[in-house]
Amino acid sequence: MLLLLEVGVFRAELTDAVRHVTWGIRKLPLPMAVYTLLFALNAVIPSVIVVLFAGFVDRAIECFKLGFDARQVILELGLIAGCMVLSALVVAGARLVGIRIHNRLEISVLSEINDKLEKLKYSDLEDEATQSLLQRIGQDPVGKLLNGVNNSLKIISHLIEVVGFAVVMIGYTWYVGGATVLIAIPVLRQAYKSGVYEYQVFEKAQEHKRKIDYYEDVLTPRPYSAERKLFSFSPFIAEKWKAEYDKCVELNDEGQKRISRNTGISGAATNLVPLLSGLLLLVPLSRGSISAGVFVSLLATSFALIKKITVELYWSISDFAQYHEFYADYISFLRLGDENTKTRSTYDRPAAGGEHAMKTASASESIPDFSVIEMRNVSFRYPGSDRKVLDNLNLRSEKGERYALVGENGSGKTTS
Repeated sequence: MLLLLEVGVFRAELTDAVRHVTWGIRKLPLPMAVYTLLFALNAVIPSVIVVLFAGFVDRAIECFKLGFDARQVILELGLIAGCMVLSALVVAGARLVGIRIHNRLEISVLSEINDKLEKLKYSDLEDEATQSLLQRIGQDPVGKLLNGVNNSLKIISHLIEVVGFAVVMIGYTWYVGGATVLIAIPVLRQAYKSGVYEYQVFEKAQEHKRKIDYYEDVLTPRPYSAERKLFSFSPFIAEKWKAEYDKCVELNDEGQKRISRNTGISGAATNLVPLLSGLLLLVPLSRGSISAGVFVSLLATSFALIKKITVELYWSISDFAQYHEFYADYISFLRLGDENTKTRSTYDRPAAGGEHAMKTASASESIPDFSVIEMRNVSFRYPGSDRKVLDNLNLRSEKGERYALVGENGSGKTTS
């Protein structure tokens, strides 16, 4: 029952990981299927090596003590070396397939994004939540989606490695294998919880960082110097910048303290698991239930695997939470403009576009039909300024046509 309760913690995350891989397979069925099989194959190889290494040690001991033919030992060693070479080839093959997948996804995803942007209404684009969503998905979407698939495959691979090793250990001595799994599950859970917490802190800090970058873009660039002087908004924006900066620093400090503490606890627990496993393995070894080769192989693998899985799982879960949020943002973006679809915001997901979006939509619906909009001899200058932004402007726009206002900074495009 305890094992089932602990495993249940990972069920939702495993489901999301499978969903990411399934998304990739739907996009590119054959390349992604090959890619997934290569990851799975590489995850099974360590369990095979455990069995082969146990046989190698036993044959080596027999050969040394009894003078048996050394060819059997060489055969076992050759099989182990063959598995290692196969693992290296699988990794190289997965890398080549991954490059091809990235190139094909780039065409597919970017086309999908561009098509969606063309179909969005002006009221959707002007919504604040939509702007935040576009900012989040606009930075290397193809790389993040593919990294999310890779990360999901890593988590599934870790699970296959753990299950494979547990099956091998239980096959040799079921009670020691079961006890080791029960000891290891809380350690893995702690690594999982630490990874999730790190991402939560990262995501909150990133939202403040995005605002900091925006305020810096308003405060520092030269093209906005005239507007800053005219409207005197620099002190107001600087105050907003400082508030966001303080919140970002506070979150990072708090997160680093807790992450350091959790990492120390996880590291200490990680070192205890193989030691306890070794002590438990002494019981069947003393009774003759397992050979010396099996004892050495299981003990060495438990040290390597537990440390590897714990450290890599920590970072994989932290990255997974980040990629999962990006994947959810991407799906939310593709559903923008659909009926009964709401835009995801950063802190409460999903969140409606809000009252502003409703007002914008209703305002757009109230615009009367027209065939031509024309401006004649329009001039304009901002209060307190002698320079005319518009000087005798004549502009005619006909219904159904598309126009682009092109000009230097400060030439009056926005005012027009």
